[in-house]
Amino acid sequence: HMRYACSPAGLDIDLPQSMFDEWEITIDGNVNEPYTANLPDLVAEAEAAGVVVTKPSKMVCELNPIGGGGIGQAEITGIPVSWLIEKAGGYKDGTTGVKALRADGSSKRAFPVGKVDSDEALLVYKIGGEYLDATRGYPCTNWVEGVDAQINSKQVDTYHVTDEDIDYTDKWAGNPN
Repeated sequence: HMRYACSPAGLDIDLPQSMFDEWEITIDGNVNEPYTANLPDLVAEAEAAGVVVTKPSKMVCELNPIGGGGIGQAEITGIPVSWLIEKAGGYKDGTTGVKALRADGSSKRAFPVGKVDSDEALLVYKIGGEYLDATRGYPCTNWVEGVDAQINSKQVDTYHVTDEDIDYTDKWAGNPN
């Protein structure tokens, strides 16, 4: 129930600040210098480096019909995944994409390296100027623009850079691009 911050009875629960303070992000796989860092430290470093992005972005469900309501727009604040990978010494040859791994192991969605290189992939920690709540993936969520909302894995803790031959257009293979 921690991901949803609700009890079986549906009562809202405030998630502890310590969860944000102690959250770790790992960058591993097909990079030169894999690392793990504390989320608040990454946020502070990215802010000091001037790489944090705040902008309006939309999210849409691919099953949304034309004119349907399954679309939303919000102001997001996050760290470009490209910057996180640069901190890991950059890609090794043959890199095809990145897998966003959720802390509980329930998601292994992947997106192509082009989404990283164009800064469309972000580690988001604020929406609408506010730190995330549980329904939005507290303490952080993966956000990739221009793809189905399923790639935006809540409570992401690892970006696994891969050289696998993945069909990034096949949503049924776990890649909703």
